[in-house]
Amino acid sequence: MDDHYITIGELALLVGLFVGPFLLAGALTQFLLLRQARLRAPLLVFVLVVAAVLTVLLTWGLMFVVPSINAFGYGGAFMWPALIAVVVVSTCVALLARFRRSAA
Repeated sequence: MDDHYITIGELALLVGLFVGPFLLAGALTQFLLLRQARLRAPLLVFVLVVAAVLTVLLTWGLMFVVPSINAFGYGGAFMWPALIAVVVVSTCVALLARFRRSAA
C-alpha cells in the first residue's frame, strides 16, 4: 500500500521516543523546583501530573504551528514543539514555586 498514514501504535512510539525525554527532563526540573518550595506530597504529585498532561497537550497543539525539522522522519515534527512545551510549562511551575515560597 502506498498510503502515508501511521498507526496508533507507531504514533505512540514516536511520542514516547521524541516527547518522552523532554517530558522526563521537565518533570525532574519541576519536581526539584516544587521540593524547594516545600510542597506536600499530594499537591506535588497533582501539580506534576497536571504539568505532564499540559505538556503533552501543548506539544500536540504546537505541532500545527511550529515548522517541523526535516530530520528524523515523522519524529522531527515532535522535537521543537516538545522542547517549547517543556520550557513553557516548567517556567509556569517555577513561577508557582516562587509564589508559593514567597507566601510561606
